Amino acid sequence: MIHLIYFSLPSEGGREFRKIPRSGSKNFKIKNMNMNMKKIYTLLLGFGVALNVVAQMQVFQGTEINVKATPKSGAHFVKWSDGNTENPRVITVLDNVNLVAEFDPNDYTLTTQVNYADRGTVTYGGSIKYTFTKELTATPNYGYVFKNWTVSGTGSSLSSTTDNPTTFTMGIGNATVTANFDYDKFDITVLAEYPQMGTVSGSGRYNYLSEQYVTATPLDARYRFVSWSDGNTENPRSITITQDETYTAIFEQTHAILTVNPSEKNAGTFVGPGLYEVGEKVFLQANPAPYYRFVKWSDGSTQNPRRITMTGDITLTAYFVDELAEESFVNPGQVLVEPDSTNAMFSWPQTEGSNSYSLEIKKDGVVFCTLEFNEYGQLAGIDFTTRAMTKGFQFKVTGLEEDSDYRFSLKAKDVSDNVIASYAGDFSTRAGSGSSVGESNLGEEDEEGEEGNDNPSGGGDVPEGGTAVSENAHTVLVYGLDMHVIVQGAAAQTISVYNVVGQLLETRVAVSDKEVFDVYPEGVYIVNVGESTYKVVVK
Repeated sequence: MIHLIYFSLPSEGGREFRKIPRSGSKNFKIKNMNMNMKKIYTLLLGFGVALNVVAQMQVFQGTEINVKATPKSGAHFVKWSDGNTENPRVITVLDNVNLVAEFDPNDYTLTTQVNYADRGTVTYGGSIKYTFTKELTATPNYGYVFKNWTVSGTGSSLSSTTDNPTTFTMGIGNATVTANFDYDKFDITVLAEYPQMGTVSGSGRYNYLSEQYVTATPLDARYRFVSWSDGNTENPRSITITQDETYTAIFEQTHAILTVNPSEKNAGTFVGPGLYEVGEKVFLQANPAPYYRFVKWSDGSTQNPRRITMTGDITLTAYFVDELAEESFVNPGQVLVEPDSTNAMFSWPQTEGSNSYSLEIKKDGVVFCTLEFNEYGQLAGIDFTTRAMTKGFQFKVTGLEEDSDYRFSLKAKDVSDNVIASYAGDFSTRAGSGSSVGESNLGEEDEEGEEGNDNPSGGGDVPEGGTAVSENAHTVLVYGLDMHVIVQGAAAQTISVYNVVGQLLETRVAVSDKEVFDVYPEGVYIVNVGESTYKVVVK
């Protein structure tokens, strides 16, 4: 496009005039005009190949005119339509003249580059004409991702700085486009083969080629780290991120803990519990507290002391028998139980020297509840502001199941938590059951019968060496002999045998007049026959 076109002649002896055409400003200077010349010619000037008239005037024949074509930014003059390439040029008007100035967009250089040479490549730039476009593509190398484009250069632009590929448009002057790449990220997963043996750390999503650490930490002194699943034994271990990876820590147990618990608090102490090497043989001994005796271990062994091979962590329970409870397992007239269908009222005597009382109730050998009382026989944990207003040594247990049999144990303890008195017995929420444990268990005559080893009611003979316990009005005879509990005269009744800690050993419906139960070890056993309960000593 022509901005200014000058038509000029020397000014001496002539006249000058200016005309502003519609497509731009033009200056025309005419000199040495022969005003007497009659012939007039037309001068027509255009731009490009189209007849876009930008200047038109009439001059006299022989007039000399200076003509200049000025391109816009980003373009350059090529030639006139008559082939002349002079610009500006002088023409002498001898006939009608039609001139067209031809222009072309400038060629500029596009330089393409990447932010880091090792991260990827980009389409080659090269020479591009003003306003022309070119598609550019960024290709990341492994471990990198395309991030964005940046462009520099007057008037140059991109269709998008984040799309890949993108379209570049050339501006006025050389331009540079940069493809920016960033690190790709990879997932590192760290696991423990056996989570119970230890913990691990280092899992995450990390940049390509970054240096990270994975760590395995044994749970405690029983375990040690062996290696990672790929055989590497470094710990902590440095890794270079190149791809998604999973590292598994392998631990092994080198030591084991022997844990021993008493069946009842303060019932005994032990020699042997502790930390040992796996495979080591350990000496273990249970030492009963005063008024207790050892019965057996929870794994069934009755050896004491004994040796144990530590194949892994071992937990054992030592069962002790409360000898005081054996002597007064059922104490009629001292602990009164008054049950109904879902509740039971307990009343017990104050024991001299007692600082607390513990009442435990079991059903089918499983603890139903345990209640703790203070020295006044009041439920512990409650602040009674006026002790005298609250009756002690009596408590109502609620929430019992209907038509069920229960066993209770009540112990009086001194300030050191030692048992100084112990009572136990059975009660039932069945309709028609007795209101007192003392009434439905052994009375004075039972105790005399046990001491005399005879049959107080004469309903049956006790074999030599046996121990007579009880015979009721229905001629039921219960006795112990040669590590057996024997029940006679209880056909069609349900018989249940418990050990002294309330664990159900066996229950069955009698199908004969004489039922024999194998028991071990020797000691006191409780036998329920129908609605009646008996204590029997097995030797």
